[in-house]
Amino acid sequence: MRNSTLIVGWWRRRLECFLGVLLILILIGVPACSGSGDPADSTQGANAARSANSSRTDNSSQSSHSNVASEEDRGASDGTPQFRQADLATVDWAPFESGQVEPAERFLAPQFTLQSVEGRPVSLGSFRGKVVLVNFWATWCGPCRKEIPDFIAMSESYPDDDFVVLGVSMDREGLAKVQPFVRGSGITYPILIGGPRISPLYGNVSAIPTTFVIDKRGRIAARSRGYQPRAHFEGIVQRLIAES
Repeated sequence: MRNSTLIVGWWRRRLECFLGVLLILILIGVPACSGSGDPADSTQGANAARSANSSRTDNSSQSSHSNVASEEDRGASDGTPQFRQADLATVDWAPFESGQVEPAERFLAPQFTLQSVEGRPVSLGSFRGKVVLVNFWATWCGPCRKEIPDFIAMSESYPDDDFVVLGVSMDREGLAKVQPFVRGSGITYPILIGGPRISPLYGNVSAIPTTFVIDKRGRIAARSRGYQPRAHFEGIVQRLIAES
């Protein structure tokens, strides 16, 4: 009996001590947990954490060889509407397949900076004032390899001030796979190593070859999917070079 009384007394003192500490915490305003317990709060916290991680990832990629940045949501100086990145996935590309799109119907190409096989950064914006053919391709793609001789010939047929070809490799193995292929194929135009962000930036490039032709003001004027003969691209490029 005496032992039971001692045990009850001991637990009572522990409970009084615990309640006293809890009362002090409440009085000084120390929170018991972060968040209200609402699932929405938990979601917001998770989103904030993901946002912070994404920010760190983005900052890291800014110093890497695969920097990709979309244009700000604004119009060009000539009034051309700017499409957001997400819009490229829902654009009706049918008019662009022929390369006959009028200047007022074009939109600015998303900007990117990618590493070339020579190890130097190449930015799309640095070619403003020229017609630029951007070809998404891969070393294992037969139709892509079939287009390469035509692109080499075209890049050497026009003055450097008028026209440039940029090949963006989509090979998963990256530089280790692409560099030997380029050296063995005699490619003379810049070949860039595409990263995971470049495809969604251009509306999710799901099939290759996919080729965009960009006018002198940096606007997408044409898009082609699959192999196209040289004459197809020549007609588009010549019209764009002739534009003022």
